[in-house]
Amino acid sequence: MYDKERVSHLKSKNLTVFEEVYSLRLEVYSGCNLNCWSCGRGRTNHGTMELSTFKKILSELTDRCTRMEFGVQGEPSLHPGLVDFVAMARKRLPKAQLLMISNTEAFRNEGHYTIKDLFDAGLNFLHADIYNERQMEWISKLNIEGVLIQDYYKQNVNAFSYKGNVQKTIIVTNEIEGFGATRSATRVPHNFGGNLPYIHWQKLIGMQIKDFPLEKTCVEPLKYMTVNWNGDVNLCCREGAKAVVVGNTNNENLQGIWQGEAMQKIRLLLCNKKRKDLIPCVLCNARSFRSGLYPYWGPSYGYEDIIKDIDKYFSLNKKEHMHENLLSLSSIRELPIHITNYLRRKDECN
Repeated sequence: MYDKERVSHLKSKNLTVFEEVYSLRLEVYSGCNLNCWSCGRGRTNHGTMELSTFKKILSELTDRCTRMEFGVQGEPSLHPGLVDFVAMARKRLPKAQLLMISNTEAFRNEGHYTIKDLFDAGLNFLHADIYNERQMEWISKLNIEGVLIQDYYKQNVNAFSYKGNVQKTIIVTNEIEGFGATRSATRVPHNFGGNLPYIHWQKLIGMQIKDFPLEKTCVEPLKYMTVNWNGDVNLCCREGAKAVVVGNTNNENLQGIWQGEAMQKIRLLLCNKKRKDLIPCVLCNARSFRSGLYPYWGPSYGYEDIIKDIDKYFSLNKKEHMHENLLSLSSIRELPIHITNYLRRKDECN
């Protein structure tokens, strides 16, 4: 992956780590059946990914895609056709890892299908985030033939450490005492790109608005593509307000978006520690893991060339907590002029 010949090839074509999408995170359902204080979305409007949208995404993936995750900001188990989606993904990507992140509430209430149905369709991992005692009691009694049940915190098991179509496993993460209570390396709490209600920031992440923006590298847009239920492609999966839209898979080619100008310009900013120039990154505390393994090999853009029209990718709903949090930041610190102008226009239009 990182041999000299490969790197030379990428550089000669002005491409990033891979030509094609190699890790995909899908929000097949927007909305949730819980309303956790630590979530930056809460009870948002519900939306269901159409079969046509999913089919188009699958048709534009290549065999280089080695992981598909069902989750993002919504609760995927609420999608009535999820088993079919998993089966279709397995047929299209027989060697890939298929992962789902769920609170499991719908399964306990015997919804459209069972956990066994998902594994039979081709799922590898169910990452079960448990937030209350009744869920923990229920999942501890599960006994599905051929499916392991492991404790994320006690057994130090992590789906991301595995590759390919491997052993079917339920990874139980006990978050009853609070999300990321053990502060393990890959479960560090974050503020959903600044969209978590500010009243919870100190309790969850130990930071306040005055601590932002962070001058840190972020390579999340280099590591995977995030697609929402309606086909919109966002900056990353942590982005609670869905404030940056770089394309839509319903009317654009998936790979074209991945290597498109919007993604490349944003990647270049974030790889150079310029979180301050982007909504929502200006208020995001998320740590970008293994950033040294994902250098930017895309086209070169001048800083002024990027900044002059970067706000055309912003689309922030004033009802999101991110908007209020941004105004709070602007009251104590001068923001880049393009963000200030965007907020001003937003207020004038509403």
